[in-house]
Amino acid sequence: MLVGGLDEAGRGPVIGPMIITLYVLPEDEVWRLAEIGVRDSKELSPSQREGLFDQLMGLAHSIAIAEVSVSEINLAMDRGVKLTRLEAMVSAYLIDLLKPDLVYIDAASVNIERYCSSIKARLKSRKTSLRCLHRADKAFPIVSAASIISKVVRDRAIRELSKTYGEIGSGYPSDPKTLSFLKEWISKHGSPPPIVRKRWKTLRRLKGGGRTLEEYF
Repeated sequence: MLVGGLDEAGRGPVIGPMIITLYVLPEDEVWRLAEIGVRDSKELSPSQREGLFDQLMGLAHSIAIAEVSVSEINLAMDRGVKLTRLEAMVSAYLIDLLKPDLVYIDAASVNIERYCSSIKARLKSRKTSLRCLHRADKAFPIVSAASIISKVVRDRAIRELSKTYGEIGSGYPSDPKTLSFLKEWISKHGSPPPIVRKRWKTLRRLKGGGRTLEEYF
């Protein structure tokens, strides 16, 4: 039986893409993940995740990685498609692509049952069973593997953007470097850069400015 783990990186940032990964192994080989040190990606440093990346890529039976760009996120939101629905659509596509027998999914919605049903309804192949839960990346190493891959790919994408735009931080609204970059860019250009999710709804305030990012968009 083929078992998959599905997780994302980059739901919350105001800058950069969202990465969704489906990582698949034969059920009797999942134990190898713990052997190489795979665990909740939040417990690993960026360098530790990078160190596991090549090992995970080599170990996988199959793997599918989707990069949902800022322009795709903005277009979806312009059309009234919420990020949770977009993530469910991409997740279903990845599952249909690899067709594992069982997939553990880190639920992107408070309503786990509804989110899981949303993915299931979009699947063309009905043979795959889904098990969705919160913090699946902590409970199941196969999901931890997907999370690590997603985080490394997103971190690399952010580094590439930094080569063009300068220091942008992590892209999260809670990152002072990201907030400083946004304030300086908007002050200079009068509008956000194209790497920003322009319809992002965040309540965090730009430090020192007293304005929410929503007010700029």
